[in-house]
Amino acid sequence: MGTSISSSEVCVIGGGVIGLAAAASLHDLGVDVVCFDRSEPGHGQSAGRTRQFRHLHRAPELIDLAVRARQGWLEWERRFGRTLIGSEGALRVGGQPGELEALRAAGVPAVPLDAEQAQARFAIAALPGGVVLWDPLAGALRASDSVAALSGWIGSAIRRAEV
Repeated sequence: MGTSISSSEVCVIGGGVIGLAAAASLHDLGVDVVCFDRSEPGHGQSAGRTRQFRHLHRAPELIDLAVRARQGWLEWERRFGRTLIGSEGALRVGGQPGELEALRAAGVPAVPLDAEQAQARFAIAALPGGVVLWDPLAGALRASDSVAALSGWIGSAIRRAEV
C-alpha cells in the first residue's frame, strides 16, 4: 500500500469489512475504485476475529437486504475458499410482535422457542418469560478472515492515507 495521490471513479473511505466489501463489489463491476484507510485494513471498527450477522431488523426491507447480503457472503466464501460467515444461529430474547412473521416472510427459517429450548441452545442464558426467537442462519461474521480475503482480492486498490 502506498501513500501516492490517486484518481479513480470511486473512492471508498475506510478499510474495514464494510469498506472493503463495498470496494470489492465495485471492483467486480469493473469500476475503477480505491479504498483509503489511515492504517492497515481491518484495524478500526473491524479489528478482532468476529462480528455478529443477523437477519432481524426493525424494517422489513432491511430484513430482505440482510437475506441478500448473506447470499453475497456465501458467494464470497466459494470464491475465496474460506468460511466468512457462520451459521451458529442467534437468539432474540424479548421479541416484538410481528418479528417472527417478518423473518419468515423474508424466507428466514426462524422459530419461536420456549424457555427450555432456548436454554438448550444457550445454556448460561437467564431468559425471561415471553418471546424468544431462533434465527438458525445468523452467526459470526469472521471479520479478520473477511478483511484478509477482501484485501487480497482488491490488492493494489488499497491506499494507506489519512483522508
